[in-house]
Amino acid sequence: MIYALPLLRSPLFPCHPSKGSDVCTIKNNLFIHSTIVNMKSEAGNVESSKMSYFDLDIQPMVQAILQAMLDLNRPYGQNYIAQFVTADKYLSFRVPDHRHLQSYGKLRAQSVNDVVALIHHLVDVAYVAVGEPDYLTISVTDSGRAWLANPQQWIVARDRVQYSPFERYLRDALRQHRREAGLKADLKPWEVISDYILDRIVLAKPLDLDSLSRVPGFDTRKCEQFGIGFVKAVQEVIEHFEEYRRANLLARVKRGQFPRIKKLFQENVTIPEIATACVLKLNTVCNYLRDLHEANEIDLVPWIERNINSKALFQGVEYFERVSRPRLKEAHETLNIDYNTLHFCRLYHRDKRMREQEAAMVRHDRALQMAS
Repeated sequence: MIYALPLLRSPLFPCHPSKGSDVCTIKNNLFIHSTIVNMKSEAGNVESSKMSYFDLDIQPMVQAILQAMLDLNRPYGQNYIAQFVTADKYLSFRVPDHRHLQSYGKLRAQSVNDVVALIHHLVDVAYVAVGEPDYLTISVTDSGRAWLANPQQWIVARDRVQYSPFERYLRDALRQHRREAGLKADLKPWEVISDYILDRIVLAKPLDLDSLSRVPGFDTRKCEQFGIGFVKAVQEVIEHFEEYRRANLLARVKRGQFPRIKKLFQENVTIPEIATACVLKLNTVCNYLRDLHEANEIDLVPWIERNINSKALFQGVEYFERVSRPRLKEAHETLNIDYNTLHFCRLYHRDKRMREQEAAMVRHDRALQMAS
């Protein structure tokens, strides 16, 4: 679900930029993703039918996955099931007749990675069981069959059933490390650890052998043989992810819709008009603009000063200053401010803090120069 920003009542778009509105004096900066703290939310069903920007109704996807597992009529690995339900072009059918099953391609609109992430959620809630000791295959449990017989709306937080950019990067890095470890040990990659175990490492992000040993399937023998290598691989990704993210951002803003959105914004075209011209959602355009700002392709400060309602901005910034570990969902529920405005409030707050730190460093350097 994509959160649709109201055009008339949102404090984010009160007027045309050229007309002006309440003036604020805080500069904007883009959110820098934390790569160390795992922000996954709690698993489980949500009884309320109300969904926020951060929620997802997984009922149709869960139905398709569980039904496909039953239709296949024997346990298969997570990747085969994910490729099967998404009709992935790289799928190699284990049985030719599988392509004729009704559940084949039911989730064509989804990515293989998103389906794999959802499968791990189903393992966590005991709707799917993992075949031990090899951890290579999965099957539907009695609880999963019972739910499938009477499916209900199932709303969960998006970050519980989708990989974050950091997790996708970590996943690729661990796969590369697994290949290298297999070559050294004269083993195939899946003989080092299965895809399931690798994904559990991605979700756990272990930084020491003790944490790694608690990952399902990573037993004492694997820890002794491969443990140190996998822990170091996780540590290196955490250390270098921000460099990767920054380099990826600088390359990304040079292609696709970015140049056109940049040009329209610099011509003082409003965000709703940009969305219409580019056939994009409003919040998608805002994401593009924040990326362009972080890459120093545009300066959003004048736009913020003309367009962000001062009351909403003050409330949002005050919230992010006051709460020790603020989350957008909690801020939205507390302040009743739309998510795009809250994004700008959070960036506003972070940049203000950054500028204060820079000013303090300048004062400190001047004091040292005067003392010398």
